[in-house]
Amino acid sequence: MNPNRFLVTRTLLFGVLCAVAPLEAQHIAEEFDSLHFRSIGPATMSGRISDLAVYEANPAIYYAATAHSGLWKTTSGGALFEPLFQDEGLIALGDVAISQTDPDLVWVGAGESNNRQTTSWGGGVYKSTDGGQTFDHMGLKDSRHINRILIDPRNSEVVLVAATGPLFGSGGDRGVFKTTNGGESWTKVLEVDDDTGANALVRSSTNSNTLYASTYQRRRNACCMNGGGPGSGVWKSVDGGDNWSRVTGGGFPDGPLGRIEVDVYGRDDQVVYALVEGPRVGGNGPGVRDQDEDEEVENLTGLYRSQDGGATWTLMSNTNPRPMYFSQVRIDPVDPDRVYMGGVGLHLTIDGGETFATDAARLTHDDVHAIWINPENPDHVLIGNDGGLAVSWDASRTWSFLPNLPVGLFYHVNYDMERPFNVCGGMQDNYSWCGPSATRQNVGITNYDWYQVRGGDGFVAMPDLRNPRIVYAESQGGNMVRRDVVTGESKSIRPSATNVVNHVQGDRYRWHWDTPFIRSPHDPGVLIAAAQKVFRSSDRGDSWVAISPDLSSGADRDTIRTMGVLNSEVTIARNDGISNWPTLVSLAESPASAGVYYTGGDDGTVHVSRDGGASWQSVGDRLPDAPHMGWVSEVVPSSFSAGRVYVTIDNHLSNDYDPYVWVSEDFGMTFRSITDGLEGENIRTLTEDHRNGDVLYVGTETGIFLSLDRGENWRRLRANLPTVRVDEITLHQRDNAMIVATHGRALFILDHLEPIQEYVAATESDARLFSVPTALQFKMMDDKNEEFWGHQYFVGENPPAEAIMQYYLDDEVGELSLRIRDESGHLVRELFAPESRRKPGIRTMCWDQRVEPVLGGATGGFGGFGRGSGNADIEGVPTPPPAPGYLSRDICETEEDGPSGDAGPFVRPGSYHVKLVVEGEVVDSESMTIVMDSEVGLSGQERIAYDNVANDLHEVQRRGQQMYSILAQVHEEVTSAVDQMQDSEVLETLKADFDSFQEAWDEARVKFGVPRQQGGRRFGGGQANPENVFGQVSGLKDEVLAFWEPPSDALIARYYDAKPALEAAMEKAENVLGLARTMSARLAEAGISMTVPEGH
Repeated sequence: MNPNRFLVTRTLLFGVLCAVAPLEAQHIAEEFDSLHFRSIGPATMSGRISDLAVYEANPAIYYAATAHSGLWKTTSGGALFEPLFQDEGLIALGDVAISQTDPDLVWVGAGESNNRQTTSWGGGVYKSTDGGQTFDHMGLKDSRHINRILIDPRNSEVVLVAATGPLFGSGGDRGVFKTTNGGESWTKVLEVDDDTGANALVRSSTNSNTLYASTYQRRRNACCMNGGGPGSGVWKSVDGGDNWSRVTGGGFPDGPLGRIEVDVYGRDDQVVYALVEGPRVGGNGPGVRDQDEDEEVENLTGLYRSQDGGATWTLMSNTNPRPMYFSQVRIDPVDPDRVYMGGVGLHLTIDGGETFATDAARLTHDDVHAIWINPENPDHVLIGNDGGLAVSWDASRTWSFLPNLPVGLFYHVNYDMERPFNVCGGMQDNYSWCGPSATRQNVGITNYDWYQVRGGDGFVAMPDLRNPRIVYAESQGGNMVRRDVVTGESKSIRPSATNVVNHVQGDRYRWHWDTPFIRSPHDPGVLIAAAQKVFRSSDRGDSWVAISPDLSSGADRDTIRTMGVLNSEVTIARNDGISNWPTLVSLAESPASAGVYYTGGDDGTVHVSRDGGASWQSVGDRLPDAPHMGWVSEVVPSSFSAGRVYVTIDNHLSNDYDPYVWVSEDFGMTFRSITDGLEGENIRTLTEDHRNGDVLYVGTETGIFLSLDRGENWRRLRANLPTVRVDEITLHQRDNAMIVATHGRALFILDHLEPIQEYVAATESDARLFSVPTALQFKMMDDKNEEFWGHQYFVGENPPAEAIMQYYLDDEVGELSLRIRDESGHLVRELFAPESRRKPGIRTMCWDQRVEPVLGGATGGFGGFGRGSGNADIEGVPTPPPAPGYLSRDICETEEDGPSGDAGPFVRPGSYHVKLVVEGEVVDSESMTIVMDSEVGLSGQERIAYDNVANDLHEVQRRGQQMYSILAQVHEEVTSAVDQMQDSEVLETLKADFDSFQEAWDEARVKFGVPRQQGGRRFGGGQANPENVFGQVSGLKDEVLAFWEPPSDALIARYYDAKPALEAAMEKAENVLGLARTMSARLAEAGISMTVPEGH
């Protein structure tokens, strides 16, 4: 039997009926579903794209599969994208395939296959038959990583899948799988061994039965990587994938190989390229093959070309940039010598691989993973990289970046103390950035509101809480800087032999890729960082003191075996991305007790110091049932108890996806596990609530879980947050907001945590008002010209400008209101809840921070301007602009229409009291504070004077509005009486008296902008009429409210003129109403109706 040729007849039954639905099995905190996470972006740099699938009959329709962010669809060539596959649990994708006969048939393979140390995994293959709106799980759940899916162009029920298999362990679903019934069952048609899966899978365009595949043997763990072995190779099938033969000889390299990519020329399937990773030779870095002094070792890495369907091969060049992470080769559809390759820079050859341009997509992100070339127009090239998507229409000469994919991969997030506060964070291979949590712009938070503070792979970016101009930021390997974000000045502050005052000669500091770097919770001027030692600085990083010995295990990774090979003998991708091990990866100082420090290592070590670092105690071995040498993802000392500390381990790097969370109440002397409800989730981060010590949050591969009982029970915090990987959860201490660093969907903010923090206590009452957060009083504006931007943009979602008040109801109520009083007890506003805000659960009401409006809202004028006729409505033309953020929602908006009115002045910043009134009874109350926009220059006395004028005008307008409303009713009655008199025989004396009444009526109504009706024609009395004193008061109020500034002498003069003029007009109107009532009685005797309201 030929060992390189076989047919696997084993059929694996998966399909929809056996689909795994992890979210359904978990408990969800549904009571918090009414809360809203704001997606704030940015999309100024995007995130890693793993694959592209284009509908070639209409290339405006395509799908982008992302490494951590689900699936994104466009039907407009990238002008708009729709996020799909956002709630399936594990949403990391390795591949997407679209049927070229039915663009609504889409398959995705979950789990990225680019093998870096931060790679996320998936749960198998999924199919959609409705263009991605819904997906069914079709099996292969243990594959963890899928690299390629092929839909047979002759029969869409036939699908082939290249399952790379688990990256961090052996076994699982790995190899090439085939279904002939749309995924109801699968047959493994290509299998090598438990360490080898399938990578490439490509079909001939001229003969659909001819396919090529590559197999890939690799393993990664916390310390090491072995990126190859004898299982890696290239395979060929000539019967549609049922049988496979290994490509050997003919110039194709043998022996241990790494990752291999294959492509077939579209017009001649005899032309095949293979991009091969071989053992590293030359140099003295990791993964170098040993050789004798006189031995000449052949470099097997590079691009190979076959002209005869894989029978013989020629090495064209040794070019192959970091194949472990990239490994993409794509042949131009019409020119077999023009070949694109992924890598650090888009690689392009026009001579069949002999020479390469190594940056053919200059001015776009360097790290290219996905390449699509339009078969009908090869000048049209679409690439996906670590920074998102880019497109060229002139064969790579120029490129356009698509700025509307908010799929950034954040590791960390921090904040400053500005109002609104700014957030700063670091993104995978996309620098560190700062931007606003909210802006004044109606359109939202734009990409241009963000600014870069550090290059490289971004990690910690931490503003100095005393001075927002100063940001401490780091890139990979602990490269820390202090930067002035205004002047751009910066300097390196990483601990080194030159700035560590107690440096020991010969010490080499082992910095992790994501170096722990924090500020002291007791002094924001104290910085703390960790390599294998802990360092402390009290002078902004100019000097450091090592306050610990080496706290790692000191293990030698060269003695560790990966896939049976000693690390020292690995020759392919050895330790790729893991520059140092073992070292420290988590660090914290107790908020409850200064000088109490905890550390966690990538080797399972946990240490505590209770004396400022003078001595340290190892406590990692006290964690019950802890995995051997697990990755200690967090050490979190409590703010509420000096001895309490939480420890988490994320052990997926050992192919272990169970949760590990412990708590100690005695500084780590004893621990107990607290994971009930977290089954199936790995724990990346943990945060203790800063106001309620019973509330905990953890970030996992699929989102956020919370506990309301200090870890005894955990449930998913769902709301509108995708099931995206969460790397850090930061709570703003002053603003009580949760800032979420997602590794896939950029940043989210949950603005008001009070309903979570106070929920348990609230449920003890029938109705409860949560603590009312401090409100910032500022005005929104619109000066970005977004109405002319087109559709291709992203904006983050702003919070409402209103003050937010939230409450809990155990049951639906009939009447509910919020009464707001100032410090003197004066009622400034009462807000009445519509029906939707009187239902059970957590409800929100919003206050615009103004006094009661003038109901009716008239300004002393009738009529308006329309846009004219002739503008036909065509469905879908134009498409509305993109909504801000993700599933954006105005939490202040209700479906019910409240009474309209002319807005009153803002209340004065200060303290207020809010009472919750249910069925007429006050059931709860809370205080609240309003703070003023810091950009407004009014002094306290100036604000008082301003408010006096604004409120007086508002009250005068209110009384004028009451008279206006009566006169408007009389206007309709007078108009009717005129019409009736024209159609009736009326005594001349009555006509004369009515004309005399109309003269008096005209003099009164014109003062309020009420028109006269005569002969079917309206005329007179608009707001611009200088006789319209009511309109003048209303207009003057609008002018005063337009600016927070002391009213000018001219405005004050108008105020002193307008107010008595309106009072005189109201007195005259009262007299005219008396005449109207008398005239009404006389007209009634003649059979003419003119009803006049009673009183004023």
